[in-house]
Amino acid sequence: MFKKMIEGEKIEQDLKKMIRGEVYCDNHHRILYSTAACIYQIMPLGVVLPRDEEDLARVVAYARENRIPVTARGAGSGVAGQTVNNGLIIDFSKYMNRVLAIDPEKNTVRVQPGLVYDQLNKILKSHGRFFPPDPSSGSFCTIGGMIGNNAGGSHSIAYGPVKDNIVSIRGIVGTGDFIGTEKLSWKAIDEQSFSGNAHLGLARRFAGILKGKERIIEAWKPQANRNSSGYNIFDSVDDGGIDLAKLFVGSEGTLCLVTEAILKIMPIPVKRGTALALFDNLEKAGEAVVEILNFSPSCLEIMDQTFVRLIREEVPEMRETLPGDCKAIIILDVDGNDAREVESRIDAIGASLLKKRLAIEYRKALENKEQERLWSYRKSASPILSSKEGVKRNTRFVEDSSLLPERLPVFINGMRRIISAHGFEVAIFGHAGDSNIHVNPLLNQKDPGDIDKLERIADEASELVLSLRGSLTGEHGDGRLRTPYLPKMFGPLYGTFEEIKKLFDPEGLFNPGIKVGNPGYRITDNLRYGKSYSRIKAGSIFDEDEWAIEVEKCHGCGTCRQYCPVFAATGDERATARAKANLIRACISNRVDSISLLDSELKEMIDLCFNCRICHSECPTKIRIPEIAFLAKEFYSQRKGYKRSTFLLNRSCLLSRLGSTFPEISNRVIESRLLMKMSEALTGISASLELPRFSRRTIEREKGVFCPSGGSRKAAYYYGCYANFNDPDGEGWGTIEVLIRNGFDVLLPPQACCGIAKISNGEIESVIPDAQYNIEVLSELIDAGYIIVYSAPSCGMVIVEDYPRMLRTEKAINVAENCFEIHELLIMLESRGKLNKNFGKVSGRIVYHNPCHLKSRGMGGETIRMLKMIPALEIEEIEDSCCGMAGTFGMKSEYRKLSVEIGKPLFESINGSHAGTVATGCGTCNIQIKNCTSKQVIHPVSILAQSYKSFDAD
Repeated sequence: MFKKMIEGEKIEQDLKKMIRGEVYCDNHHRILYSTAACIYQIMPLGVVLPRDEEDLARVVAYARENRIPVTARGAGSGVAGQTVNNGLIIDFSKYMNRVLAIDPEKNTVRVQPGLVYDQLNKILKSHGRFFPPDPSSGSFCTIGGMIGNNAGGSHSIAYGPVKDNIVSIRGIVGTGDFIGTEKLSWKAIDEQSFSGNAHLGLARRFAGILKGKERIIEAWKPQANRNSSGYNIFDSVDDGGIDLAKLFVGSEGTLCLVTEAILKIMPIPVKRGTALALFDNLEKAGEAVVEILNFSPSCLEIMDQTFVRLIREEVPEMRETLPGDCKAIIILDVDGNDAREVESRIDAIGASLLKKRLAIEYRKALENKEQERLWSYRKSASPILSSKEGVKRNTRFVEDSSLLPERLPVFINGMRRIISAHGFEVAIFGHAGDSNIHVNPLLNQKDPGDIDKLERIADEASELVLSLRGSLTGEHGDGRLRTPYLPKMFGPLYGTFEEIKKLFDPEGLFNPGIKVGNPGYRITDNLRYGKSYSRIKAGSIFDEDEWAIEVEKCHGCGTCRQYCPVFAATGDERATARAKANLIRACISNRVDSISLLDSELKEMIDLCFNCRICHSECPTKIRIPEIAFLAKEFYSQRKGYKRSTFLLNRSCLLSRLGSTFPEISNRVIESRLLMKMSEALTGISASLELPRFSRRTIEREKGVFCPSGGSRKAAYYYGCYANFNDPDGEGWGTIEVLIRNGFDVLLPPQACCGIAKISNGEIESVIPDAQYNIEVLSELIDAGYIIVYSAPSCGMVIVEDYPRMLRTEKAINVAENCFEIHELLIMLESRGKLNKNFGKVSGRIVYHNPCHLKSRGMGGETIRMLKMIPALEIEEIEDSCCGMAGTFGMKSEYRKLSVEIGKPLFESINGSHAGTVATGCGTCNIQIKNCTSKQVIHPVSILAQSYKSFDAD
């Protein structure tokens, strides 16, 4: 290890002098890039984030001089192990991620490799265009990764994978030369001089490698509608000439590091129809695939009986819609420019399937809302499988075979027999139109017996695919999973692949061991877990099975790059949820070079999680990353101490109580920039942040019960700190007013601070006495017939989610089950016909910002529904996102600038709106938005209270 670290230090020192981008060779960064969305883990020498082509050229030259392997990486969403290696990892996603030019007339776009697919289509939408390949990871995967794997997606049956949608590629090959890959005619190849023209010279030598092998190429070409195995010599040469772009697509960074690509784009279809077909056996579903293809669908997806069962078990609202004899599901789309023509084709498919007695049921959807409902069956599949509890987890190692559609039933039945024979459950789904099928066995990746079976299953599965003349991978790439099987799959063509590799990468430094050049390698080498994996004692809570298992649940898919607000602002892999899991797992296992939970560098990375809880709703595995993060913070801080700003802000309730006791003095201090600047030096709390003013009339000073006339319902209001000390007249009394108007006796019970700041900052033990006090008080009130109502999303989240986990008592669970957000309660009343709808006019135009702590729990729509009931109130929709304050995170000097950067998209949306007012339920969101926009900010419940009063006035 010491030798490797010295080498890493030298590499880092050398490259930092050469390039403008970032270079990291420390253990923490190496761990972050040692794994991806795959079952493998290999420690690299270091990580480079180039800013431009010049940086990349210098890195490649240095690597060639020092014989260091280089591996390209985008989002790290590759499932086959092609983005991990033992040299330098080149991460293009942070800087080389722009759209360079759009040409709507030619229907092309020029982009850099680090650009995220969804971001590209968002930009293209304003031009009425889209880039057709649509992988399921499109919200976070990069164009470079899509090129590397020849990505396809659900709609490639109509639009083709990346190789059919590429015009040209610019990049650097293993010789150190930059080339552009515009298609070369045979005439140009034969007649032009290639002196000084690397592209022409490589193309001519590439043609020489293939010359005379036409029959062999045709004989060994996979019989499949999709193929990403081997090198694409099948489409890169034709009668018109040579197209090296098609060769580089699917080559997984082994021949060329892409710096730019010109892609084909298309007009967005005017109309789309969707249908769902149910089948009582898999054979009929397979026959139906062939039948449906006659109607030219744009998408055709299949799910087997395992998914049907899982949907029934895990999604109650879908259970009743799937009859007991349903054994398979097909979902399909039809695209067109004429609504009647699309509907006619959708109807014709249904009529055919029912007439031939293939489908037992057929449902169509022509409107967006209904289409989303039908697609929810397909979209729920992977998250259900990923979040399934237990030691046997979905393990993607035989998950991407492709073959001809008519061979689909034989393949699926064969795979099921193979995997069942080894004692495993399996889920099968995928792109039926292309017969590109994803097979997910459920096994224990740490069980030696299961690992042995994994290899045997892979061997037998490859035999099955090759017996059907299919391809081992349709869109996910060969990587480490399938490279060992390529000699058998391609026979004499494998030697041709080796020649091609030697031509474009003579030193063998570009992603070595992938596609070719790895004799003796087994797919069970370099596993993230595997037979030798074991845990080590870290002397922390992570020694307990509950939390160690939680850390190990992360399979590194990279979805967190889509939803994490800190990553969105920084592009820094350290900010992602999977980074936290990777680092903690490294601390508690023997798998990689050791790091400690007491490392300051690790604490710095863990602090980038500010407990927004979006992981809870967006992470496919539903991993509890925020809890993992604040437990790690607590372990560190108990031994190393808390920063002054953290210690003080953890006691914000006490500080607010002092502030409201002497509001005149407190507010003068807040209003004085000089005093705040002096305070910043002492406390670490940012002086650039204008804090809210304190009110003398706090909610907690009120006594008794506020009763409506003749009310029969009882509510205890947990008001929280912001309503109590800073906005009693708005949020506080607004909530009380709304409850009274709906027939509630309102009690203001004694209450301690919920503890959200302490929890988020890792001071958990000191929260427990306050939590016990709150639960005891609220539990007694529930026994007396009260429900608990809150207006602060963070307070409610702590009571509902954190207290039951922290206290593990029946009382805490009972309180959580009887605790409701104010707008949630009002919608429940409406559903029962008991909502007071005497709303008066409130003129004005507002935008609504949904706090993260509501969004993470699938809430926020209730607030919008209530506001829409108010006459004359206009609600302008904006693109909502995190404001960046995150409780006390944005109050700290060290994070203030980052906090504002995180919130910038939201502030731009708000300032670009025509609304004069922003409504949000979160006090700290209120503070941040007031500081960063020109708008008034109020709690939505205060608008409802105003509306009730307006009704009285009318």
